[in-house]
Amino acid sequence: MSEVRLLAWSEDAPGTAVEEAAALLARGEVVAHPTETVYGVAAVATHREAYARMLAIKGGTAPRPFLVLFDSRERLHEAVGELPPGGEALAEEFWPGPLTLLVPAPADLADWWSGPEGHVAVRVTPHPFCRSLIRRLAAPVLSSSANRAARPAPFDAPSIKAELAGTGLALIVDAGPLVGAPSTLLRWTDCEWEIVRRGPVSRAEVARVLGGDASLPALR
Repeated sequence: MSEVRLLAWSEDAPGTAVEEAAALLARGEVVAHPTETVYGVAAVATHREAYARMLAIKGGTAPRPFLVLFDSRERLHEAVGELPPGGEALAEEFWPGPLTLLVPAPADLADWWSGPEGHVAVRVTPHPFCRSLIRRLAAPVLSSSANRAARPAPFDAPSIKAELAGTGLALIVDAGPLVGAPSTLLRWTDCEWEIVRRGPVSRAEVARVLGGDASLPALR
């Protein structure tokens, strides 16, 4: 298997990284890329075969759902419909940004987007590379941290290359070291929001949004 290629990208000097990554994704390949949090691996969300390839690269013992990244709330609504109560207030306040919502998956959603409990993880990304990539594909992307299962999330391209060498990863888009953290993760369950993972959006910030209107659901 050939050595995975690194391709430099920056907002000031984007080069051909978006075009080359999009072409690979459109063929069902998987690429590593910068995000607003940590480096991720991505596959086009509409390809089941690409999902399977991403599973193989991540490793682990069981299938799993991945985050679905969108470039806008409008595209997200087209795919998953309306958000649960309080979801629009959270989206208005924190999207685009590092807040991921686990929401009930519509019945007609692609089955590889959702987990065994019937939730799909969604986020609107503010990262310029991700937004350009999604717009060029005209489709959302599946995304997960660029590491093997149960390993720490990577913050630079050399770490990804060392971690995922020989797995079938097609390209690493190198934006230099990142200083982010995994996103805050909220799940809608039993008619309320639950913090599953703490991250850049604090509990106090979430509680402020949900607590600002008595008609909105509680946070636990």
